[in-house]
Amino acid sequence: MGHPRLVAPVLPVCGSPNSPNRLDSSTSRSGASDAIRRELSDPKVKEHRGRIVKTTGDGLLIEFASVVDAVRCAVEVQQAMTERNAHLPEARRIGFRMGINLGDIIRDGRDIYGDGVNIAARLETLAEPGTVFVSNTVYEHIRDRLPFAFDLENSR
Repeated sequence: MGHPRLVAPVLPVCGSPNSPNRLDSSTSRSGASDAIRRELSDPKVKEHRGRIVKTTGDGLLIEFASVVDAVRCAVEVQQAMTERNAHLPEARRIGFRMGINLGDIIRDGRDIYGDGVNIAARLETLAEPGTVFVSNTVYEHIRDRLPFAFDLENSR
């Protein structure tokens, strides 16, 4: 039986896709991702009562009980990454793509799967590095509750 929960896959994208100096080395990317997780994303997820379900390479699958907490966490991480990247050359910047969905999930031990996760994963692929892409359901729940601007013209 499915449980309505928020899921947010997060995938870091390193450097500019057109840059010859892009961080393609898994060692460089892994070291940078580990530091970001330790110093930023893991503490923010905990602060906003989220649970990291699993890692997928450099990516994360995160579960939240609250739509407000999920979006606040995502925005705060993106804002912190903008500050963190400000002094770095473009080829060394890391930008996260994030997708957030509210939908049914199926629990299998500590793992989760189902349509809620699949839709969140699709949303993440639509996001540009440094942005958060939310489902219409998420938007309807938070549009009057959080002071964030939404780009509705680029919705898909």
